[in-house]
Amino acid sequence: MNNSEMKRKLDAIRSGDNAAFEELYNDLKTPIYTIIFRITWDKSTSEDVMQEVFLKLYKSPPEPQIKTSVLIFFRWRAIWQ
Repeated sequence: MNNSEMKRKLDAIRSGDNAAFEELYNDLKTPIYTIIFRITWDKSTSEDVMQEVFLKLYKSPPEPQIKTSVLIFFRWRAIWQ
């Protein structure tokens, strides 16, 4: 997923599109879980943290200035794969 796809999905989530949230979740659940697990080394804790991450995203999607955060995430993803 590139930055424009991420922005499109976040815009849709902000406007209440649950299908866009589901797509974003399906795209990011594995890489986010992997990063969290490599930090915690505990399956249960990793699942809890991941749930909190997506719950926060669902309740309050970030504003459009996510460019830097997205770039950092994809760099982390590239390093840890």
